Amino acid sequence: MASLWFVPPVFVKTETDGVRHGCNNTRAALEQLKKGFRGCR
Repeated sequence: MASLWFVPPVFVKTETDGVRHGCNNTRAALEQLKKGFRGCR
């Protein structure tokens, strides 16, 4: 799967309160989002 790149980076919230991760590609953003929505069912 080819990654798409973000310029500038997209910031997503992490599991740690108040911390955001600057993602510069879709794969990294997807991994962070999956971690954040694990318990949302």
